Amino acid sequence: MILVGTVLDHAILRKSGRCSLNYDLKLINLEAQARGSERAIYFHPDYPDIVFKIVEGKEIDLRSGKLEHLALKAFPNKLMMRRSRKELQSYLLSKFDYHTSDVNYPAAEMRGFYESDLGLAVAFERVTDGSNALGPTLAQIAEAGQLTVHHIDMLNEFAQRILAWNLVASDLNLSNIVLGLRGGISQFVLVDGMGAPHLIPLRYWSRRFNRRELISSLRKIARRVNRMHDAMTLQFNDLNQRFEIVTEDVRDD
Repeated sequence: MILVGTVLDHAILRKSGRCSLNYDLKLINLEAQARGSERAIYFHPDYPDIVFKIVEGKEIDLRSGKLEHLALKAFPNKLMMRRSRKELQSYLLSKFDYHTSDVNYPAAEMRGFYESDLGLAVAFERVTDGSNALGPTLAQIAEAGQLTVHHIDMLNEFAQRILAWNLVASDLNLSNIVLGLRGGISQFVLVDGMGAPHLIPLRYWSRRFNRRELISSLRKIARRVNRMHDAMTLQFNDLNQRFEIVTEDVRDD
């Protein structure tokens, strides 16, 4: 964490013009592969097995009195990196506490931090379909009406892995789960949504509380694809049908 903080401080100084660093990575002339509300995703030809996530900032509604917006106004540089910090915290917690798990890690492996010409880049394993192209998300598979019994079997296996590793993942949804090839085996992998941004980190403190939240997220996923999630076996049902994604907002009872 000291190293991460040091790199972050250097990145802040560089942006202010008070520090000059040699860049590990040049991304400025490359096109972003995807963009979210806070970060952009880049590929680099020298790193075919890695995706780089760059914080681009977040628009702040000055009329809003929300605590998050007030905090972003007061501490923009520090809070813009909060997601990457939480991802690292979740990754280290699961690796140190549950590294003896006899199942594969359910999320994309972190590959470190790189100083780039666009700012600090967080590197992750690139989850591909075996041809160096990104694998489809669970949302894309469901929206295309291609969700089969085999996919549900892999989804059950993914769910068991994420519970076994007790992964803190506050944004466990269909768009963050990708079907990829790892070690020659097709499997679902969480590529985003790790960590818990809450002020009081109960999910890091309590394994029971985090497990309950994970099961709640899995139940929502089941409803989004018109499946049932058994409360006793923690398994998605195996009806021999294809389903399309449910687009409306789903809430727990």
